[in-house]
Amino acid sequence: MVELEPRLAEQTQVFQSRLYVPHTDSTLVVLSAEPGALQGWNPSLAIVDELHVVTRQVWDAVSLAAGKRDRSLTLAISTPGPAREGVMWDLVEHGRRGDDPSFVYVEYAAPEGCEVDDEDAWAVANPALGDFLYLDALRSTMRTTREADFRRYR
Repeated sequence: MVELEPRLAEQTQVFQSRLYVPHTDSTLVVLSAEPGALQGWNPSLAIVDELHVVTRQVWDAVSLAAGKRDRSLTLAISTPGPAREGVMWDLVEHGRRGDDPSFVYVEYAAPEGCEVDDEDAWAVANPALGDFLYLDALRSTMRTTREADFRRYR
C-alpha cells in the first residue's frame, strides 16, 4: 500500500517483514498475538485489530507495553463479537460510560430498532461506505447472509 502513495513511497523503505522511515527512525512491524512475544516492546503506537478475538492476556501485554514513551497510544479496532463478554465488551462498556478523559471511544452503529434494509442506517453504521465499502455489496450480502450477522458486521 505504501507504494500507492508517492509521498509515503519516497520516505519509506519496504522490507518483507517491516516498514522503515529513516527520517523519523520509525519502524512498523506486525507482531504475533502471543502474550510472550509482546513483552518488552516500547511502542509509540500499538494497533490491535479485531479486538473481539483477542484474549485478555494479549490485550494486557499490548496495552501495558505502552506508556513508556511520551504520548504513546494503543488503538483497538473491532466489530462486535457474537457474545457480550471478553476484553472488547469490557472496553465498550468503559467507553460508553464516558467518565475517563484518557480513553477515547468511537462507535459506529445503526439506530436501535432500524430495519435491516435501511440504507440510511447503513451509512451511519459504516463510515467506509462509498470509500472502500460498496453499497451494491451491502445490498447483495444482506440477501445472502443471516440477519444477525449482517447487522453485526454491517
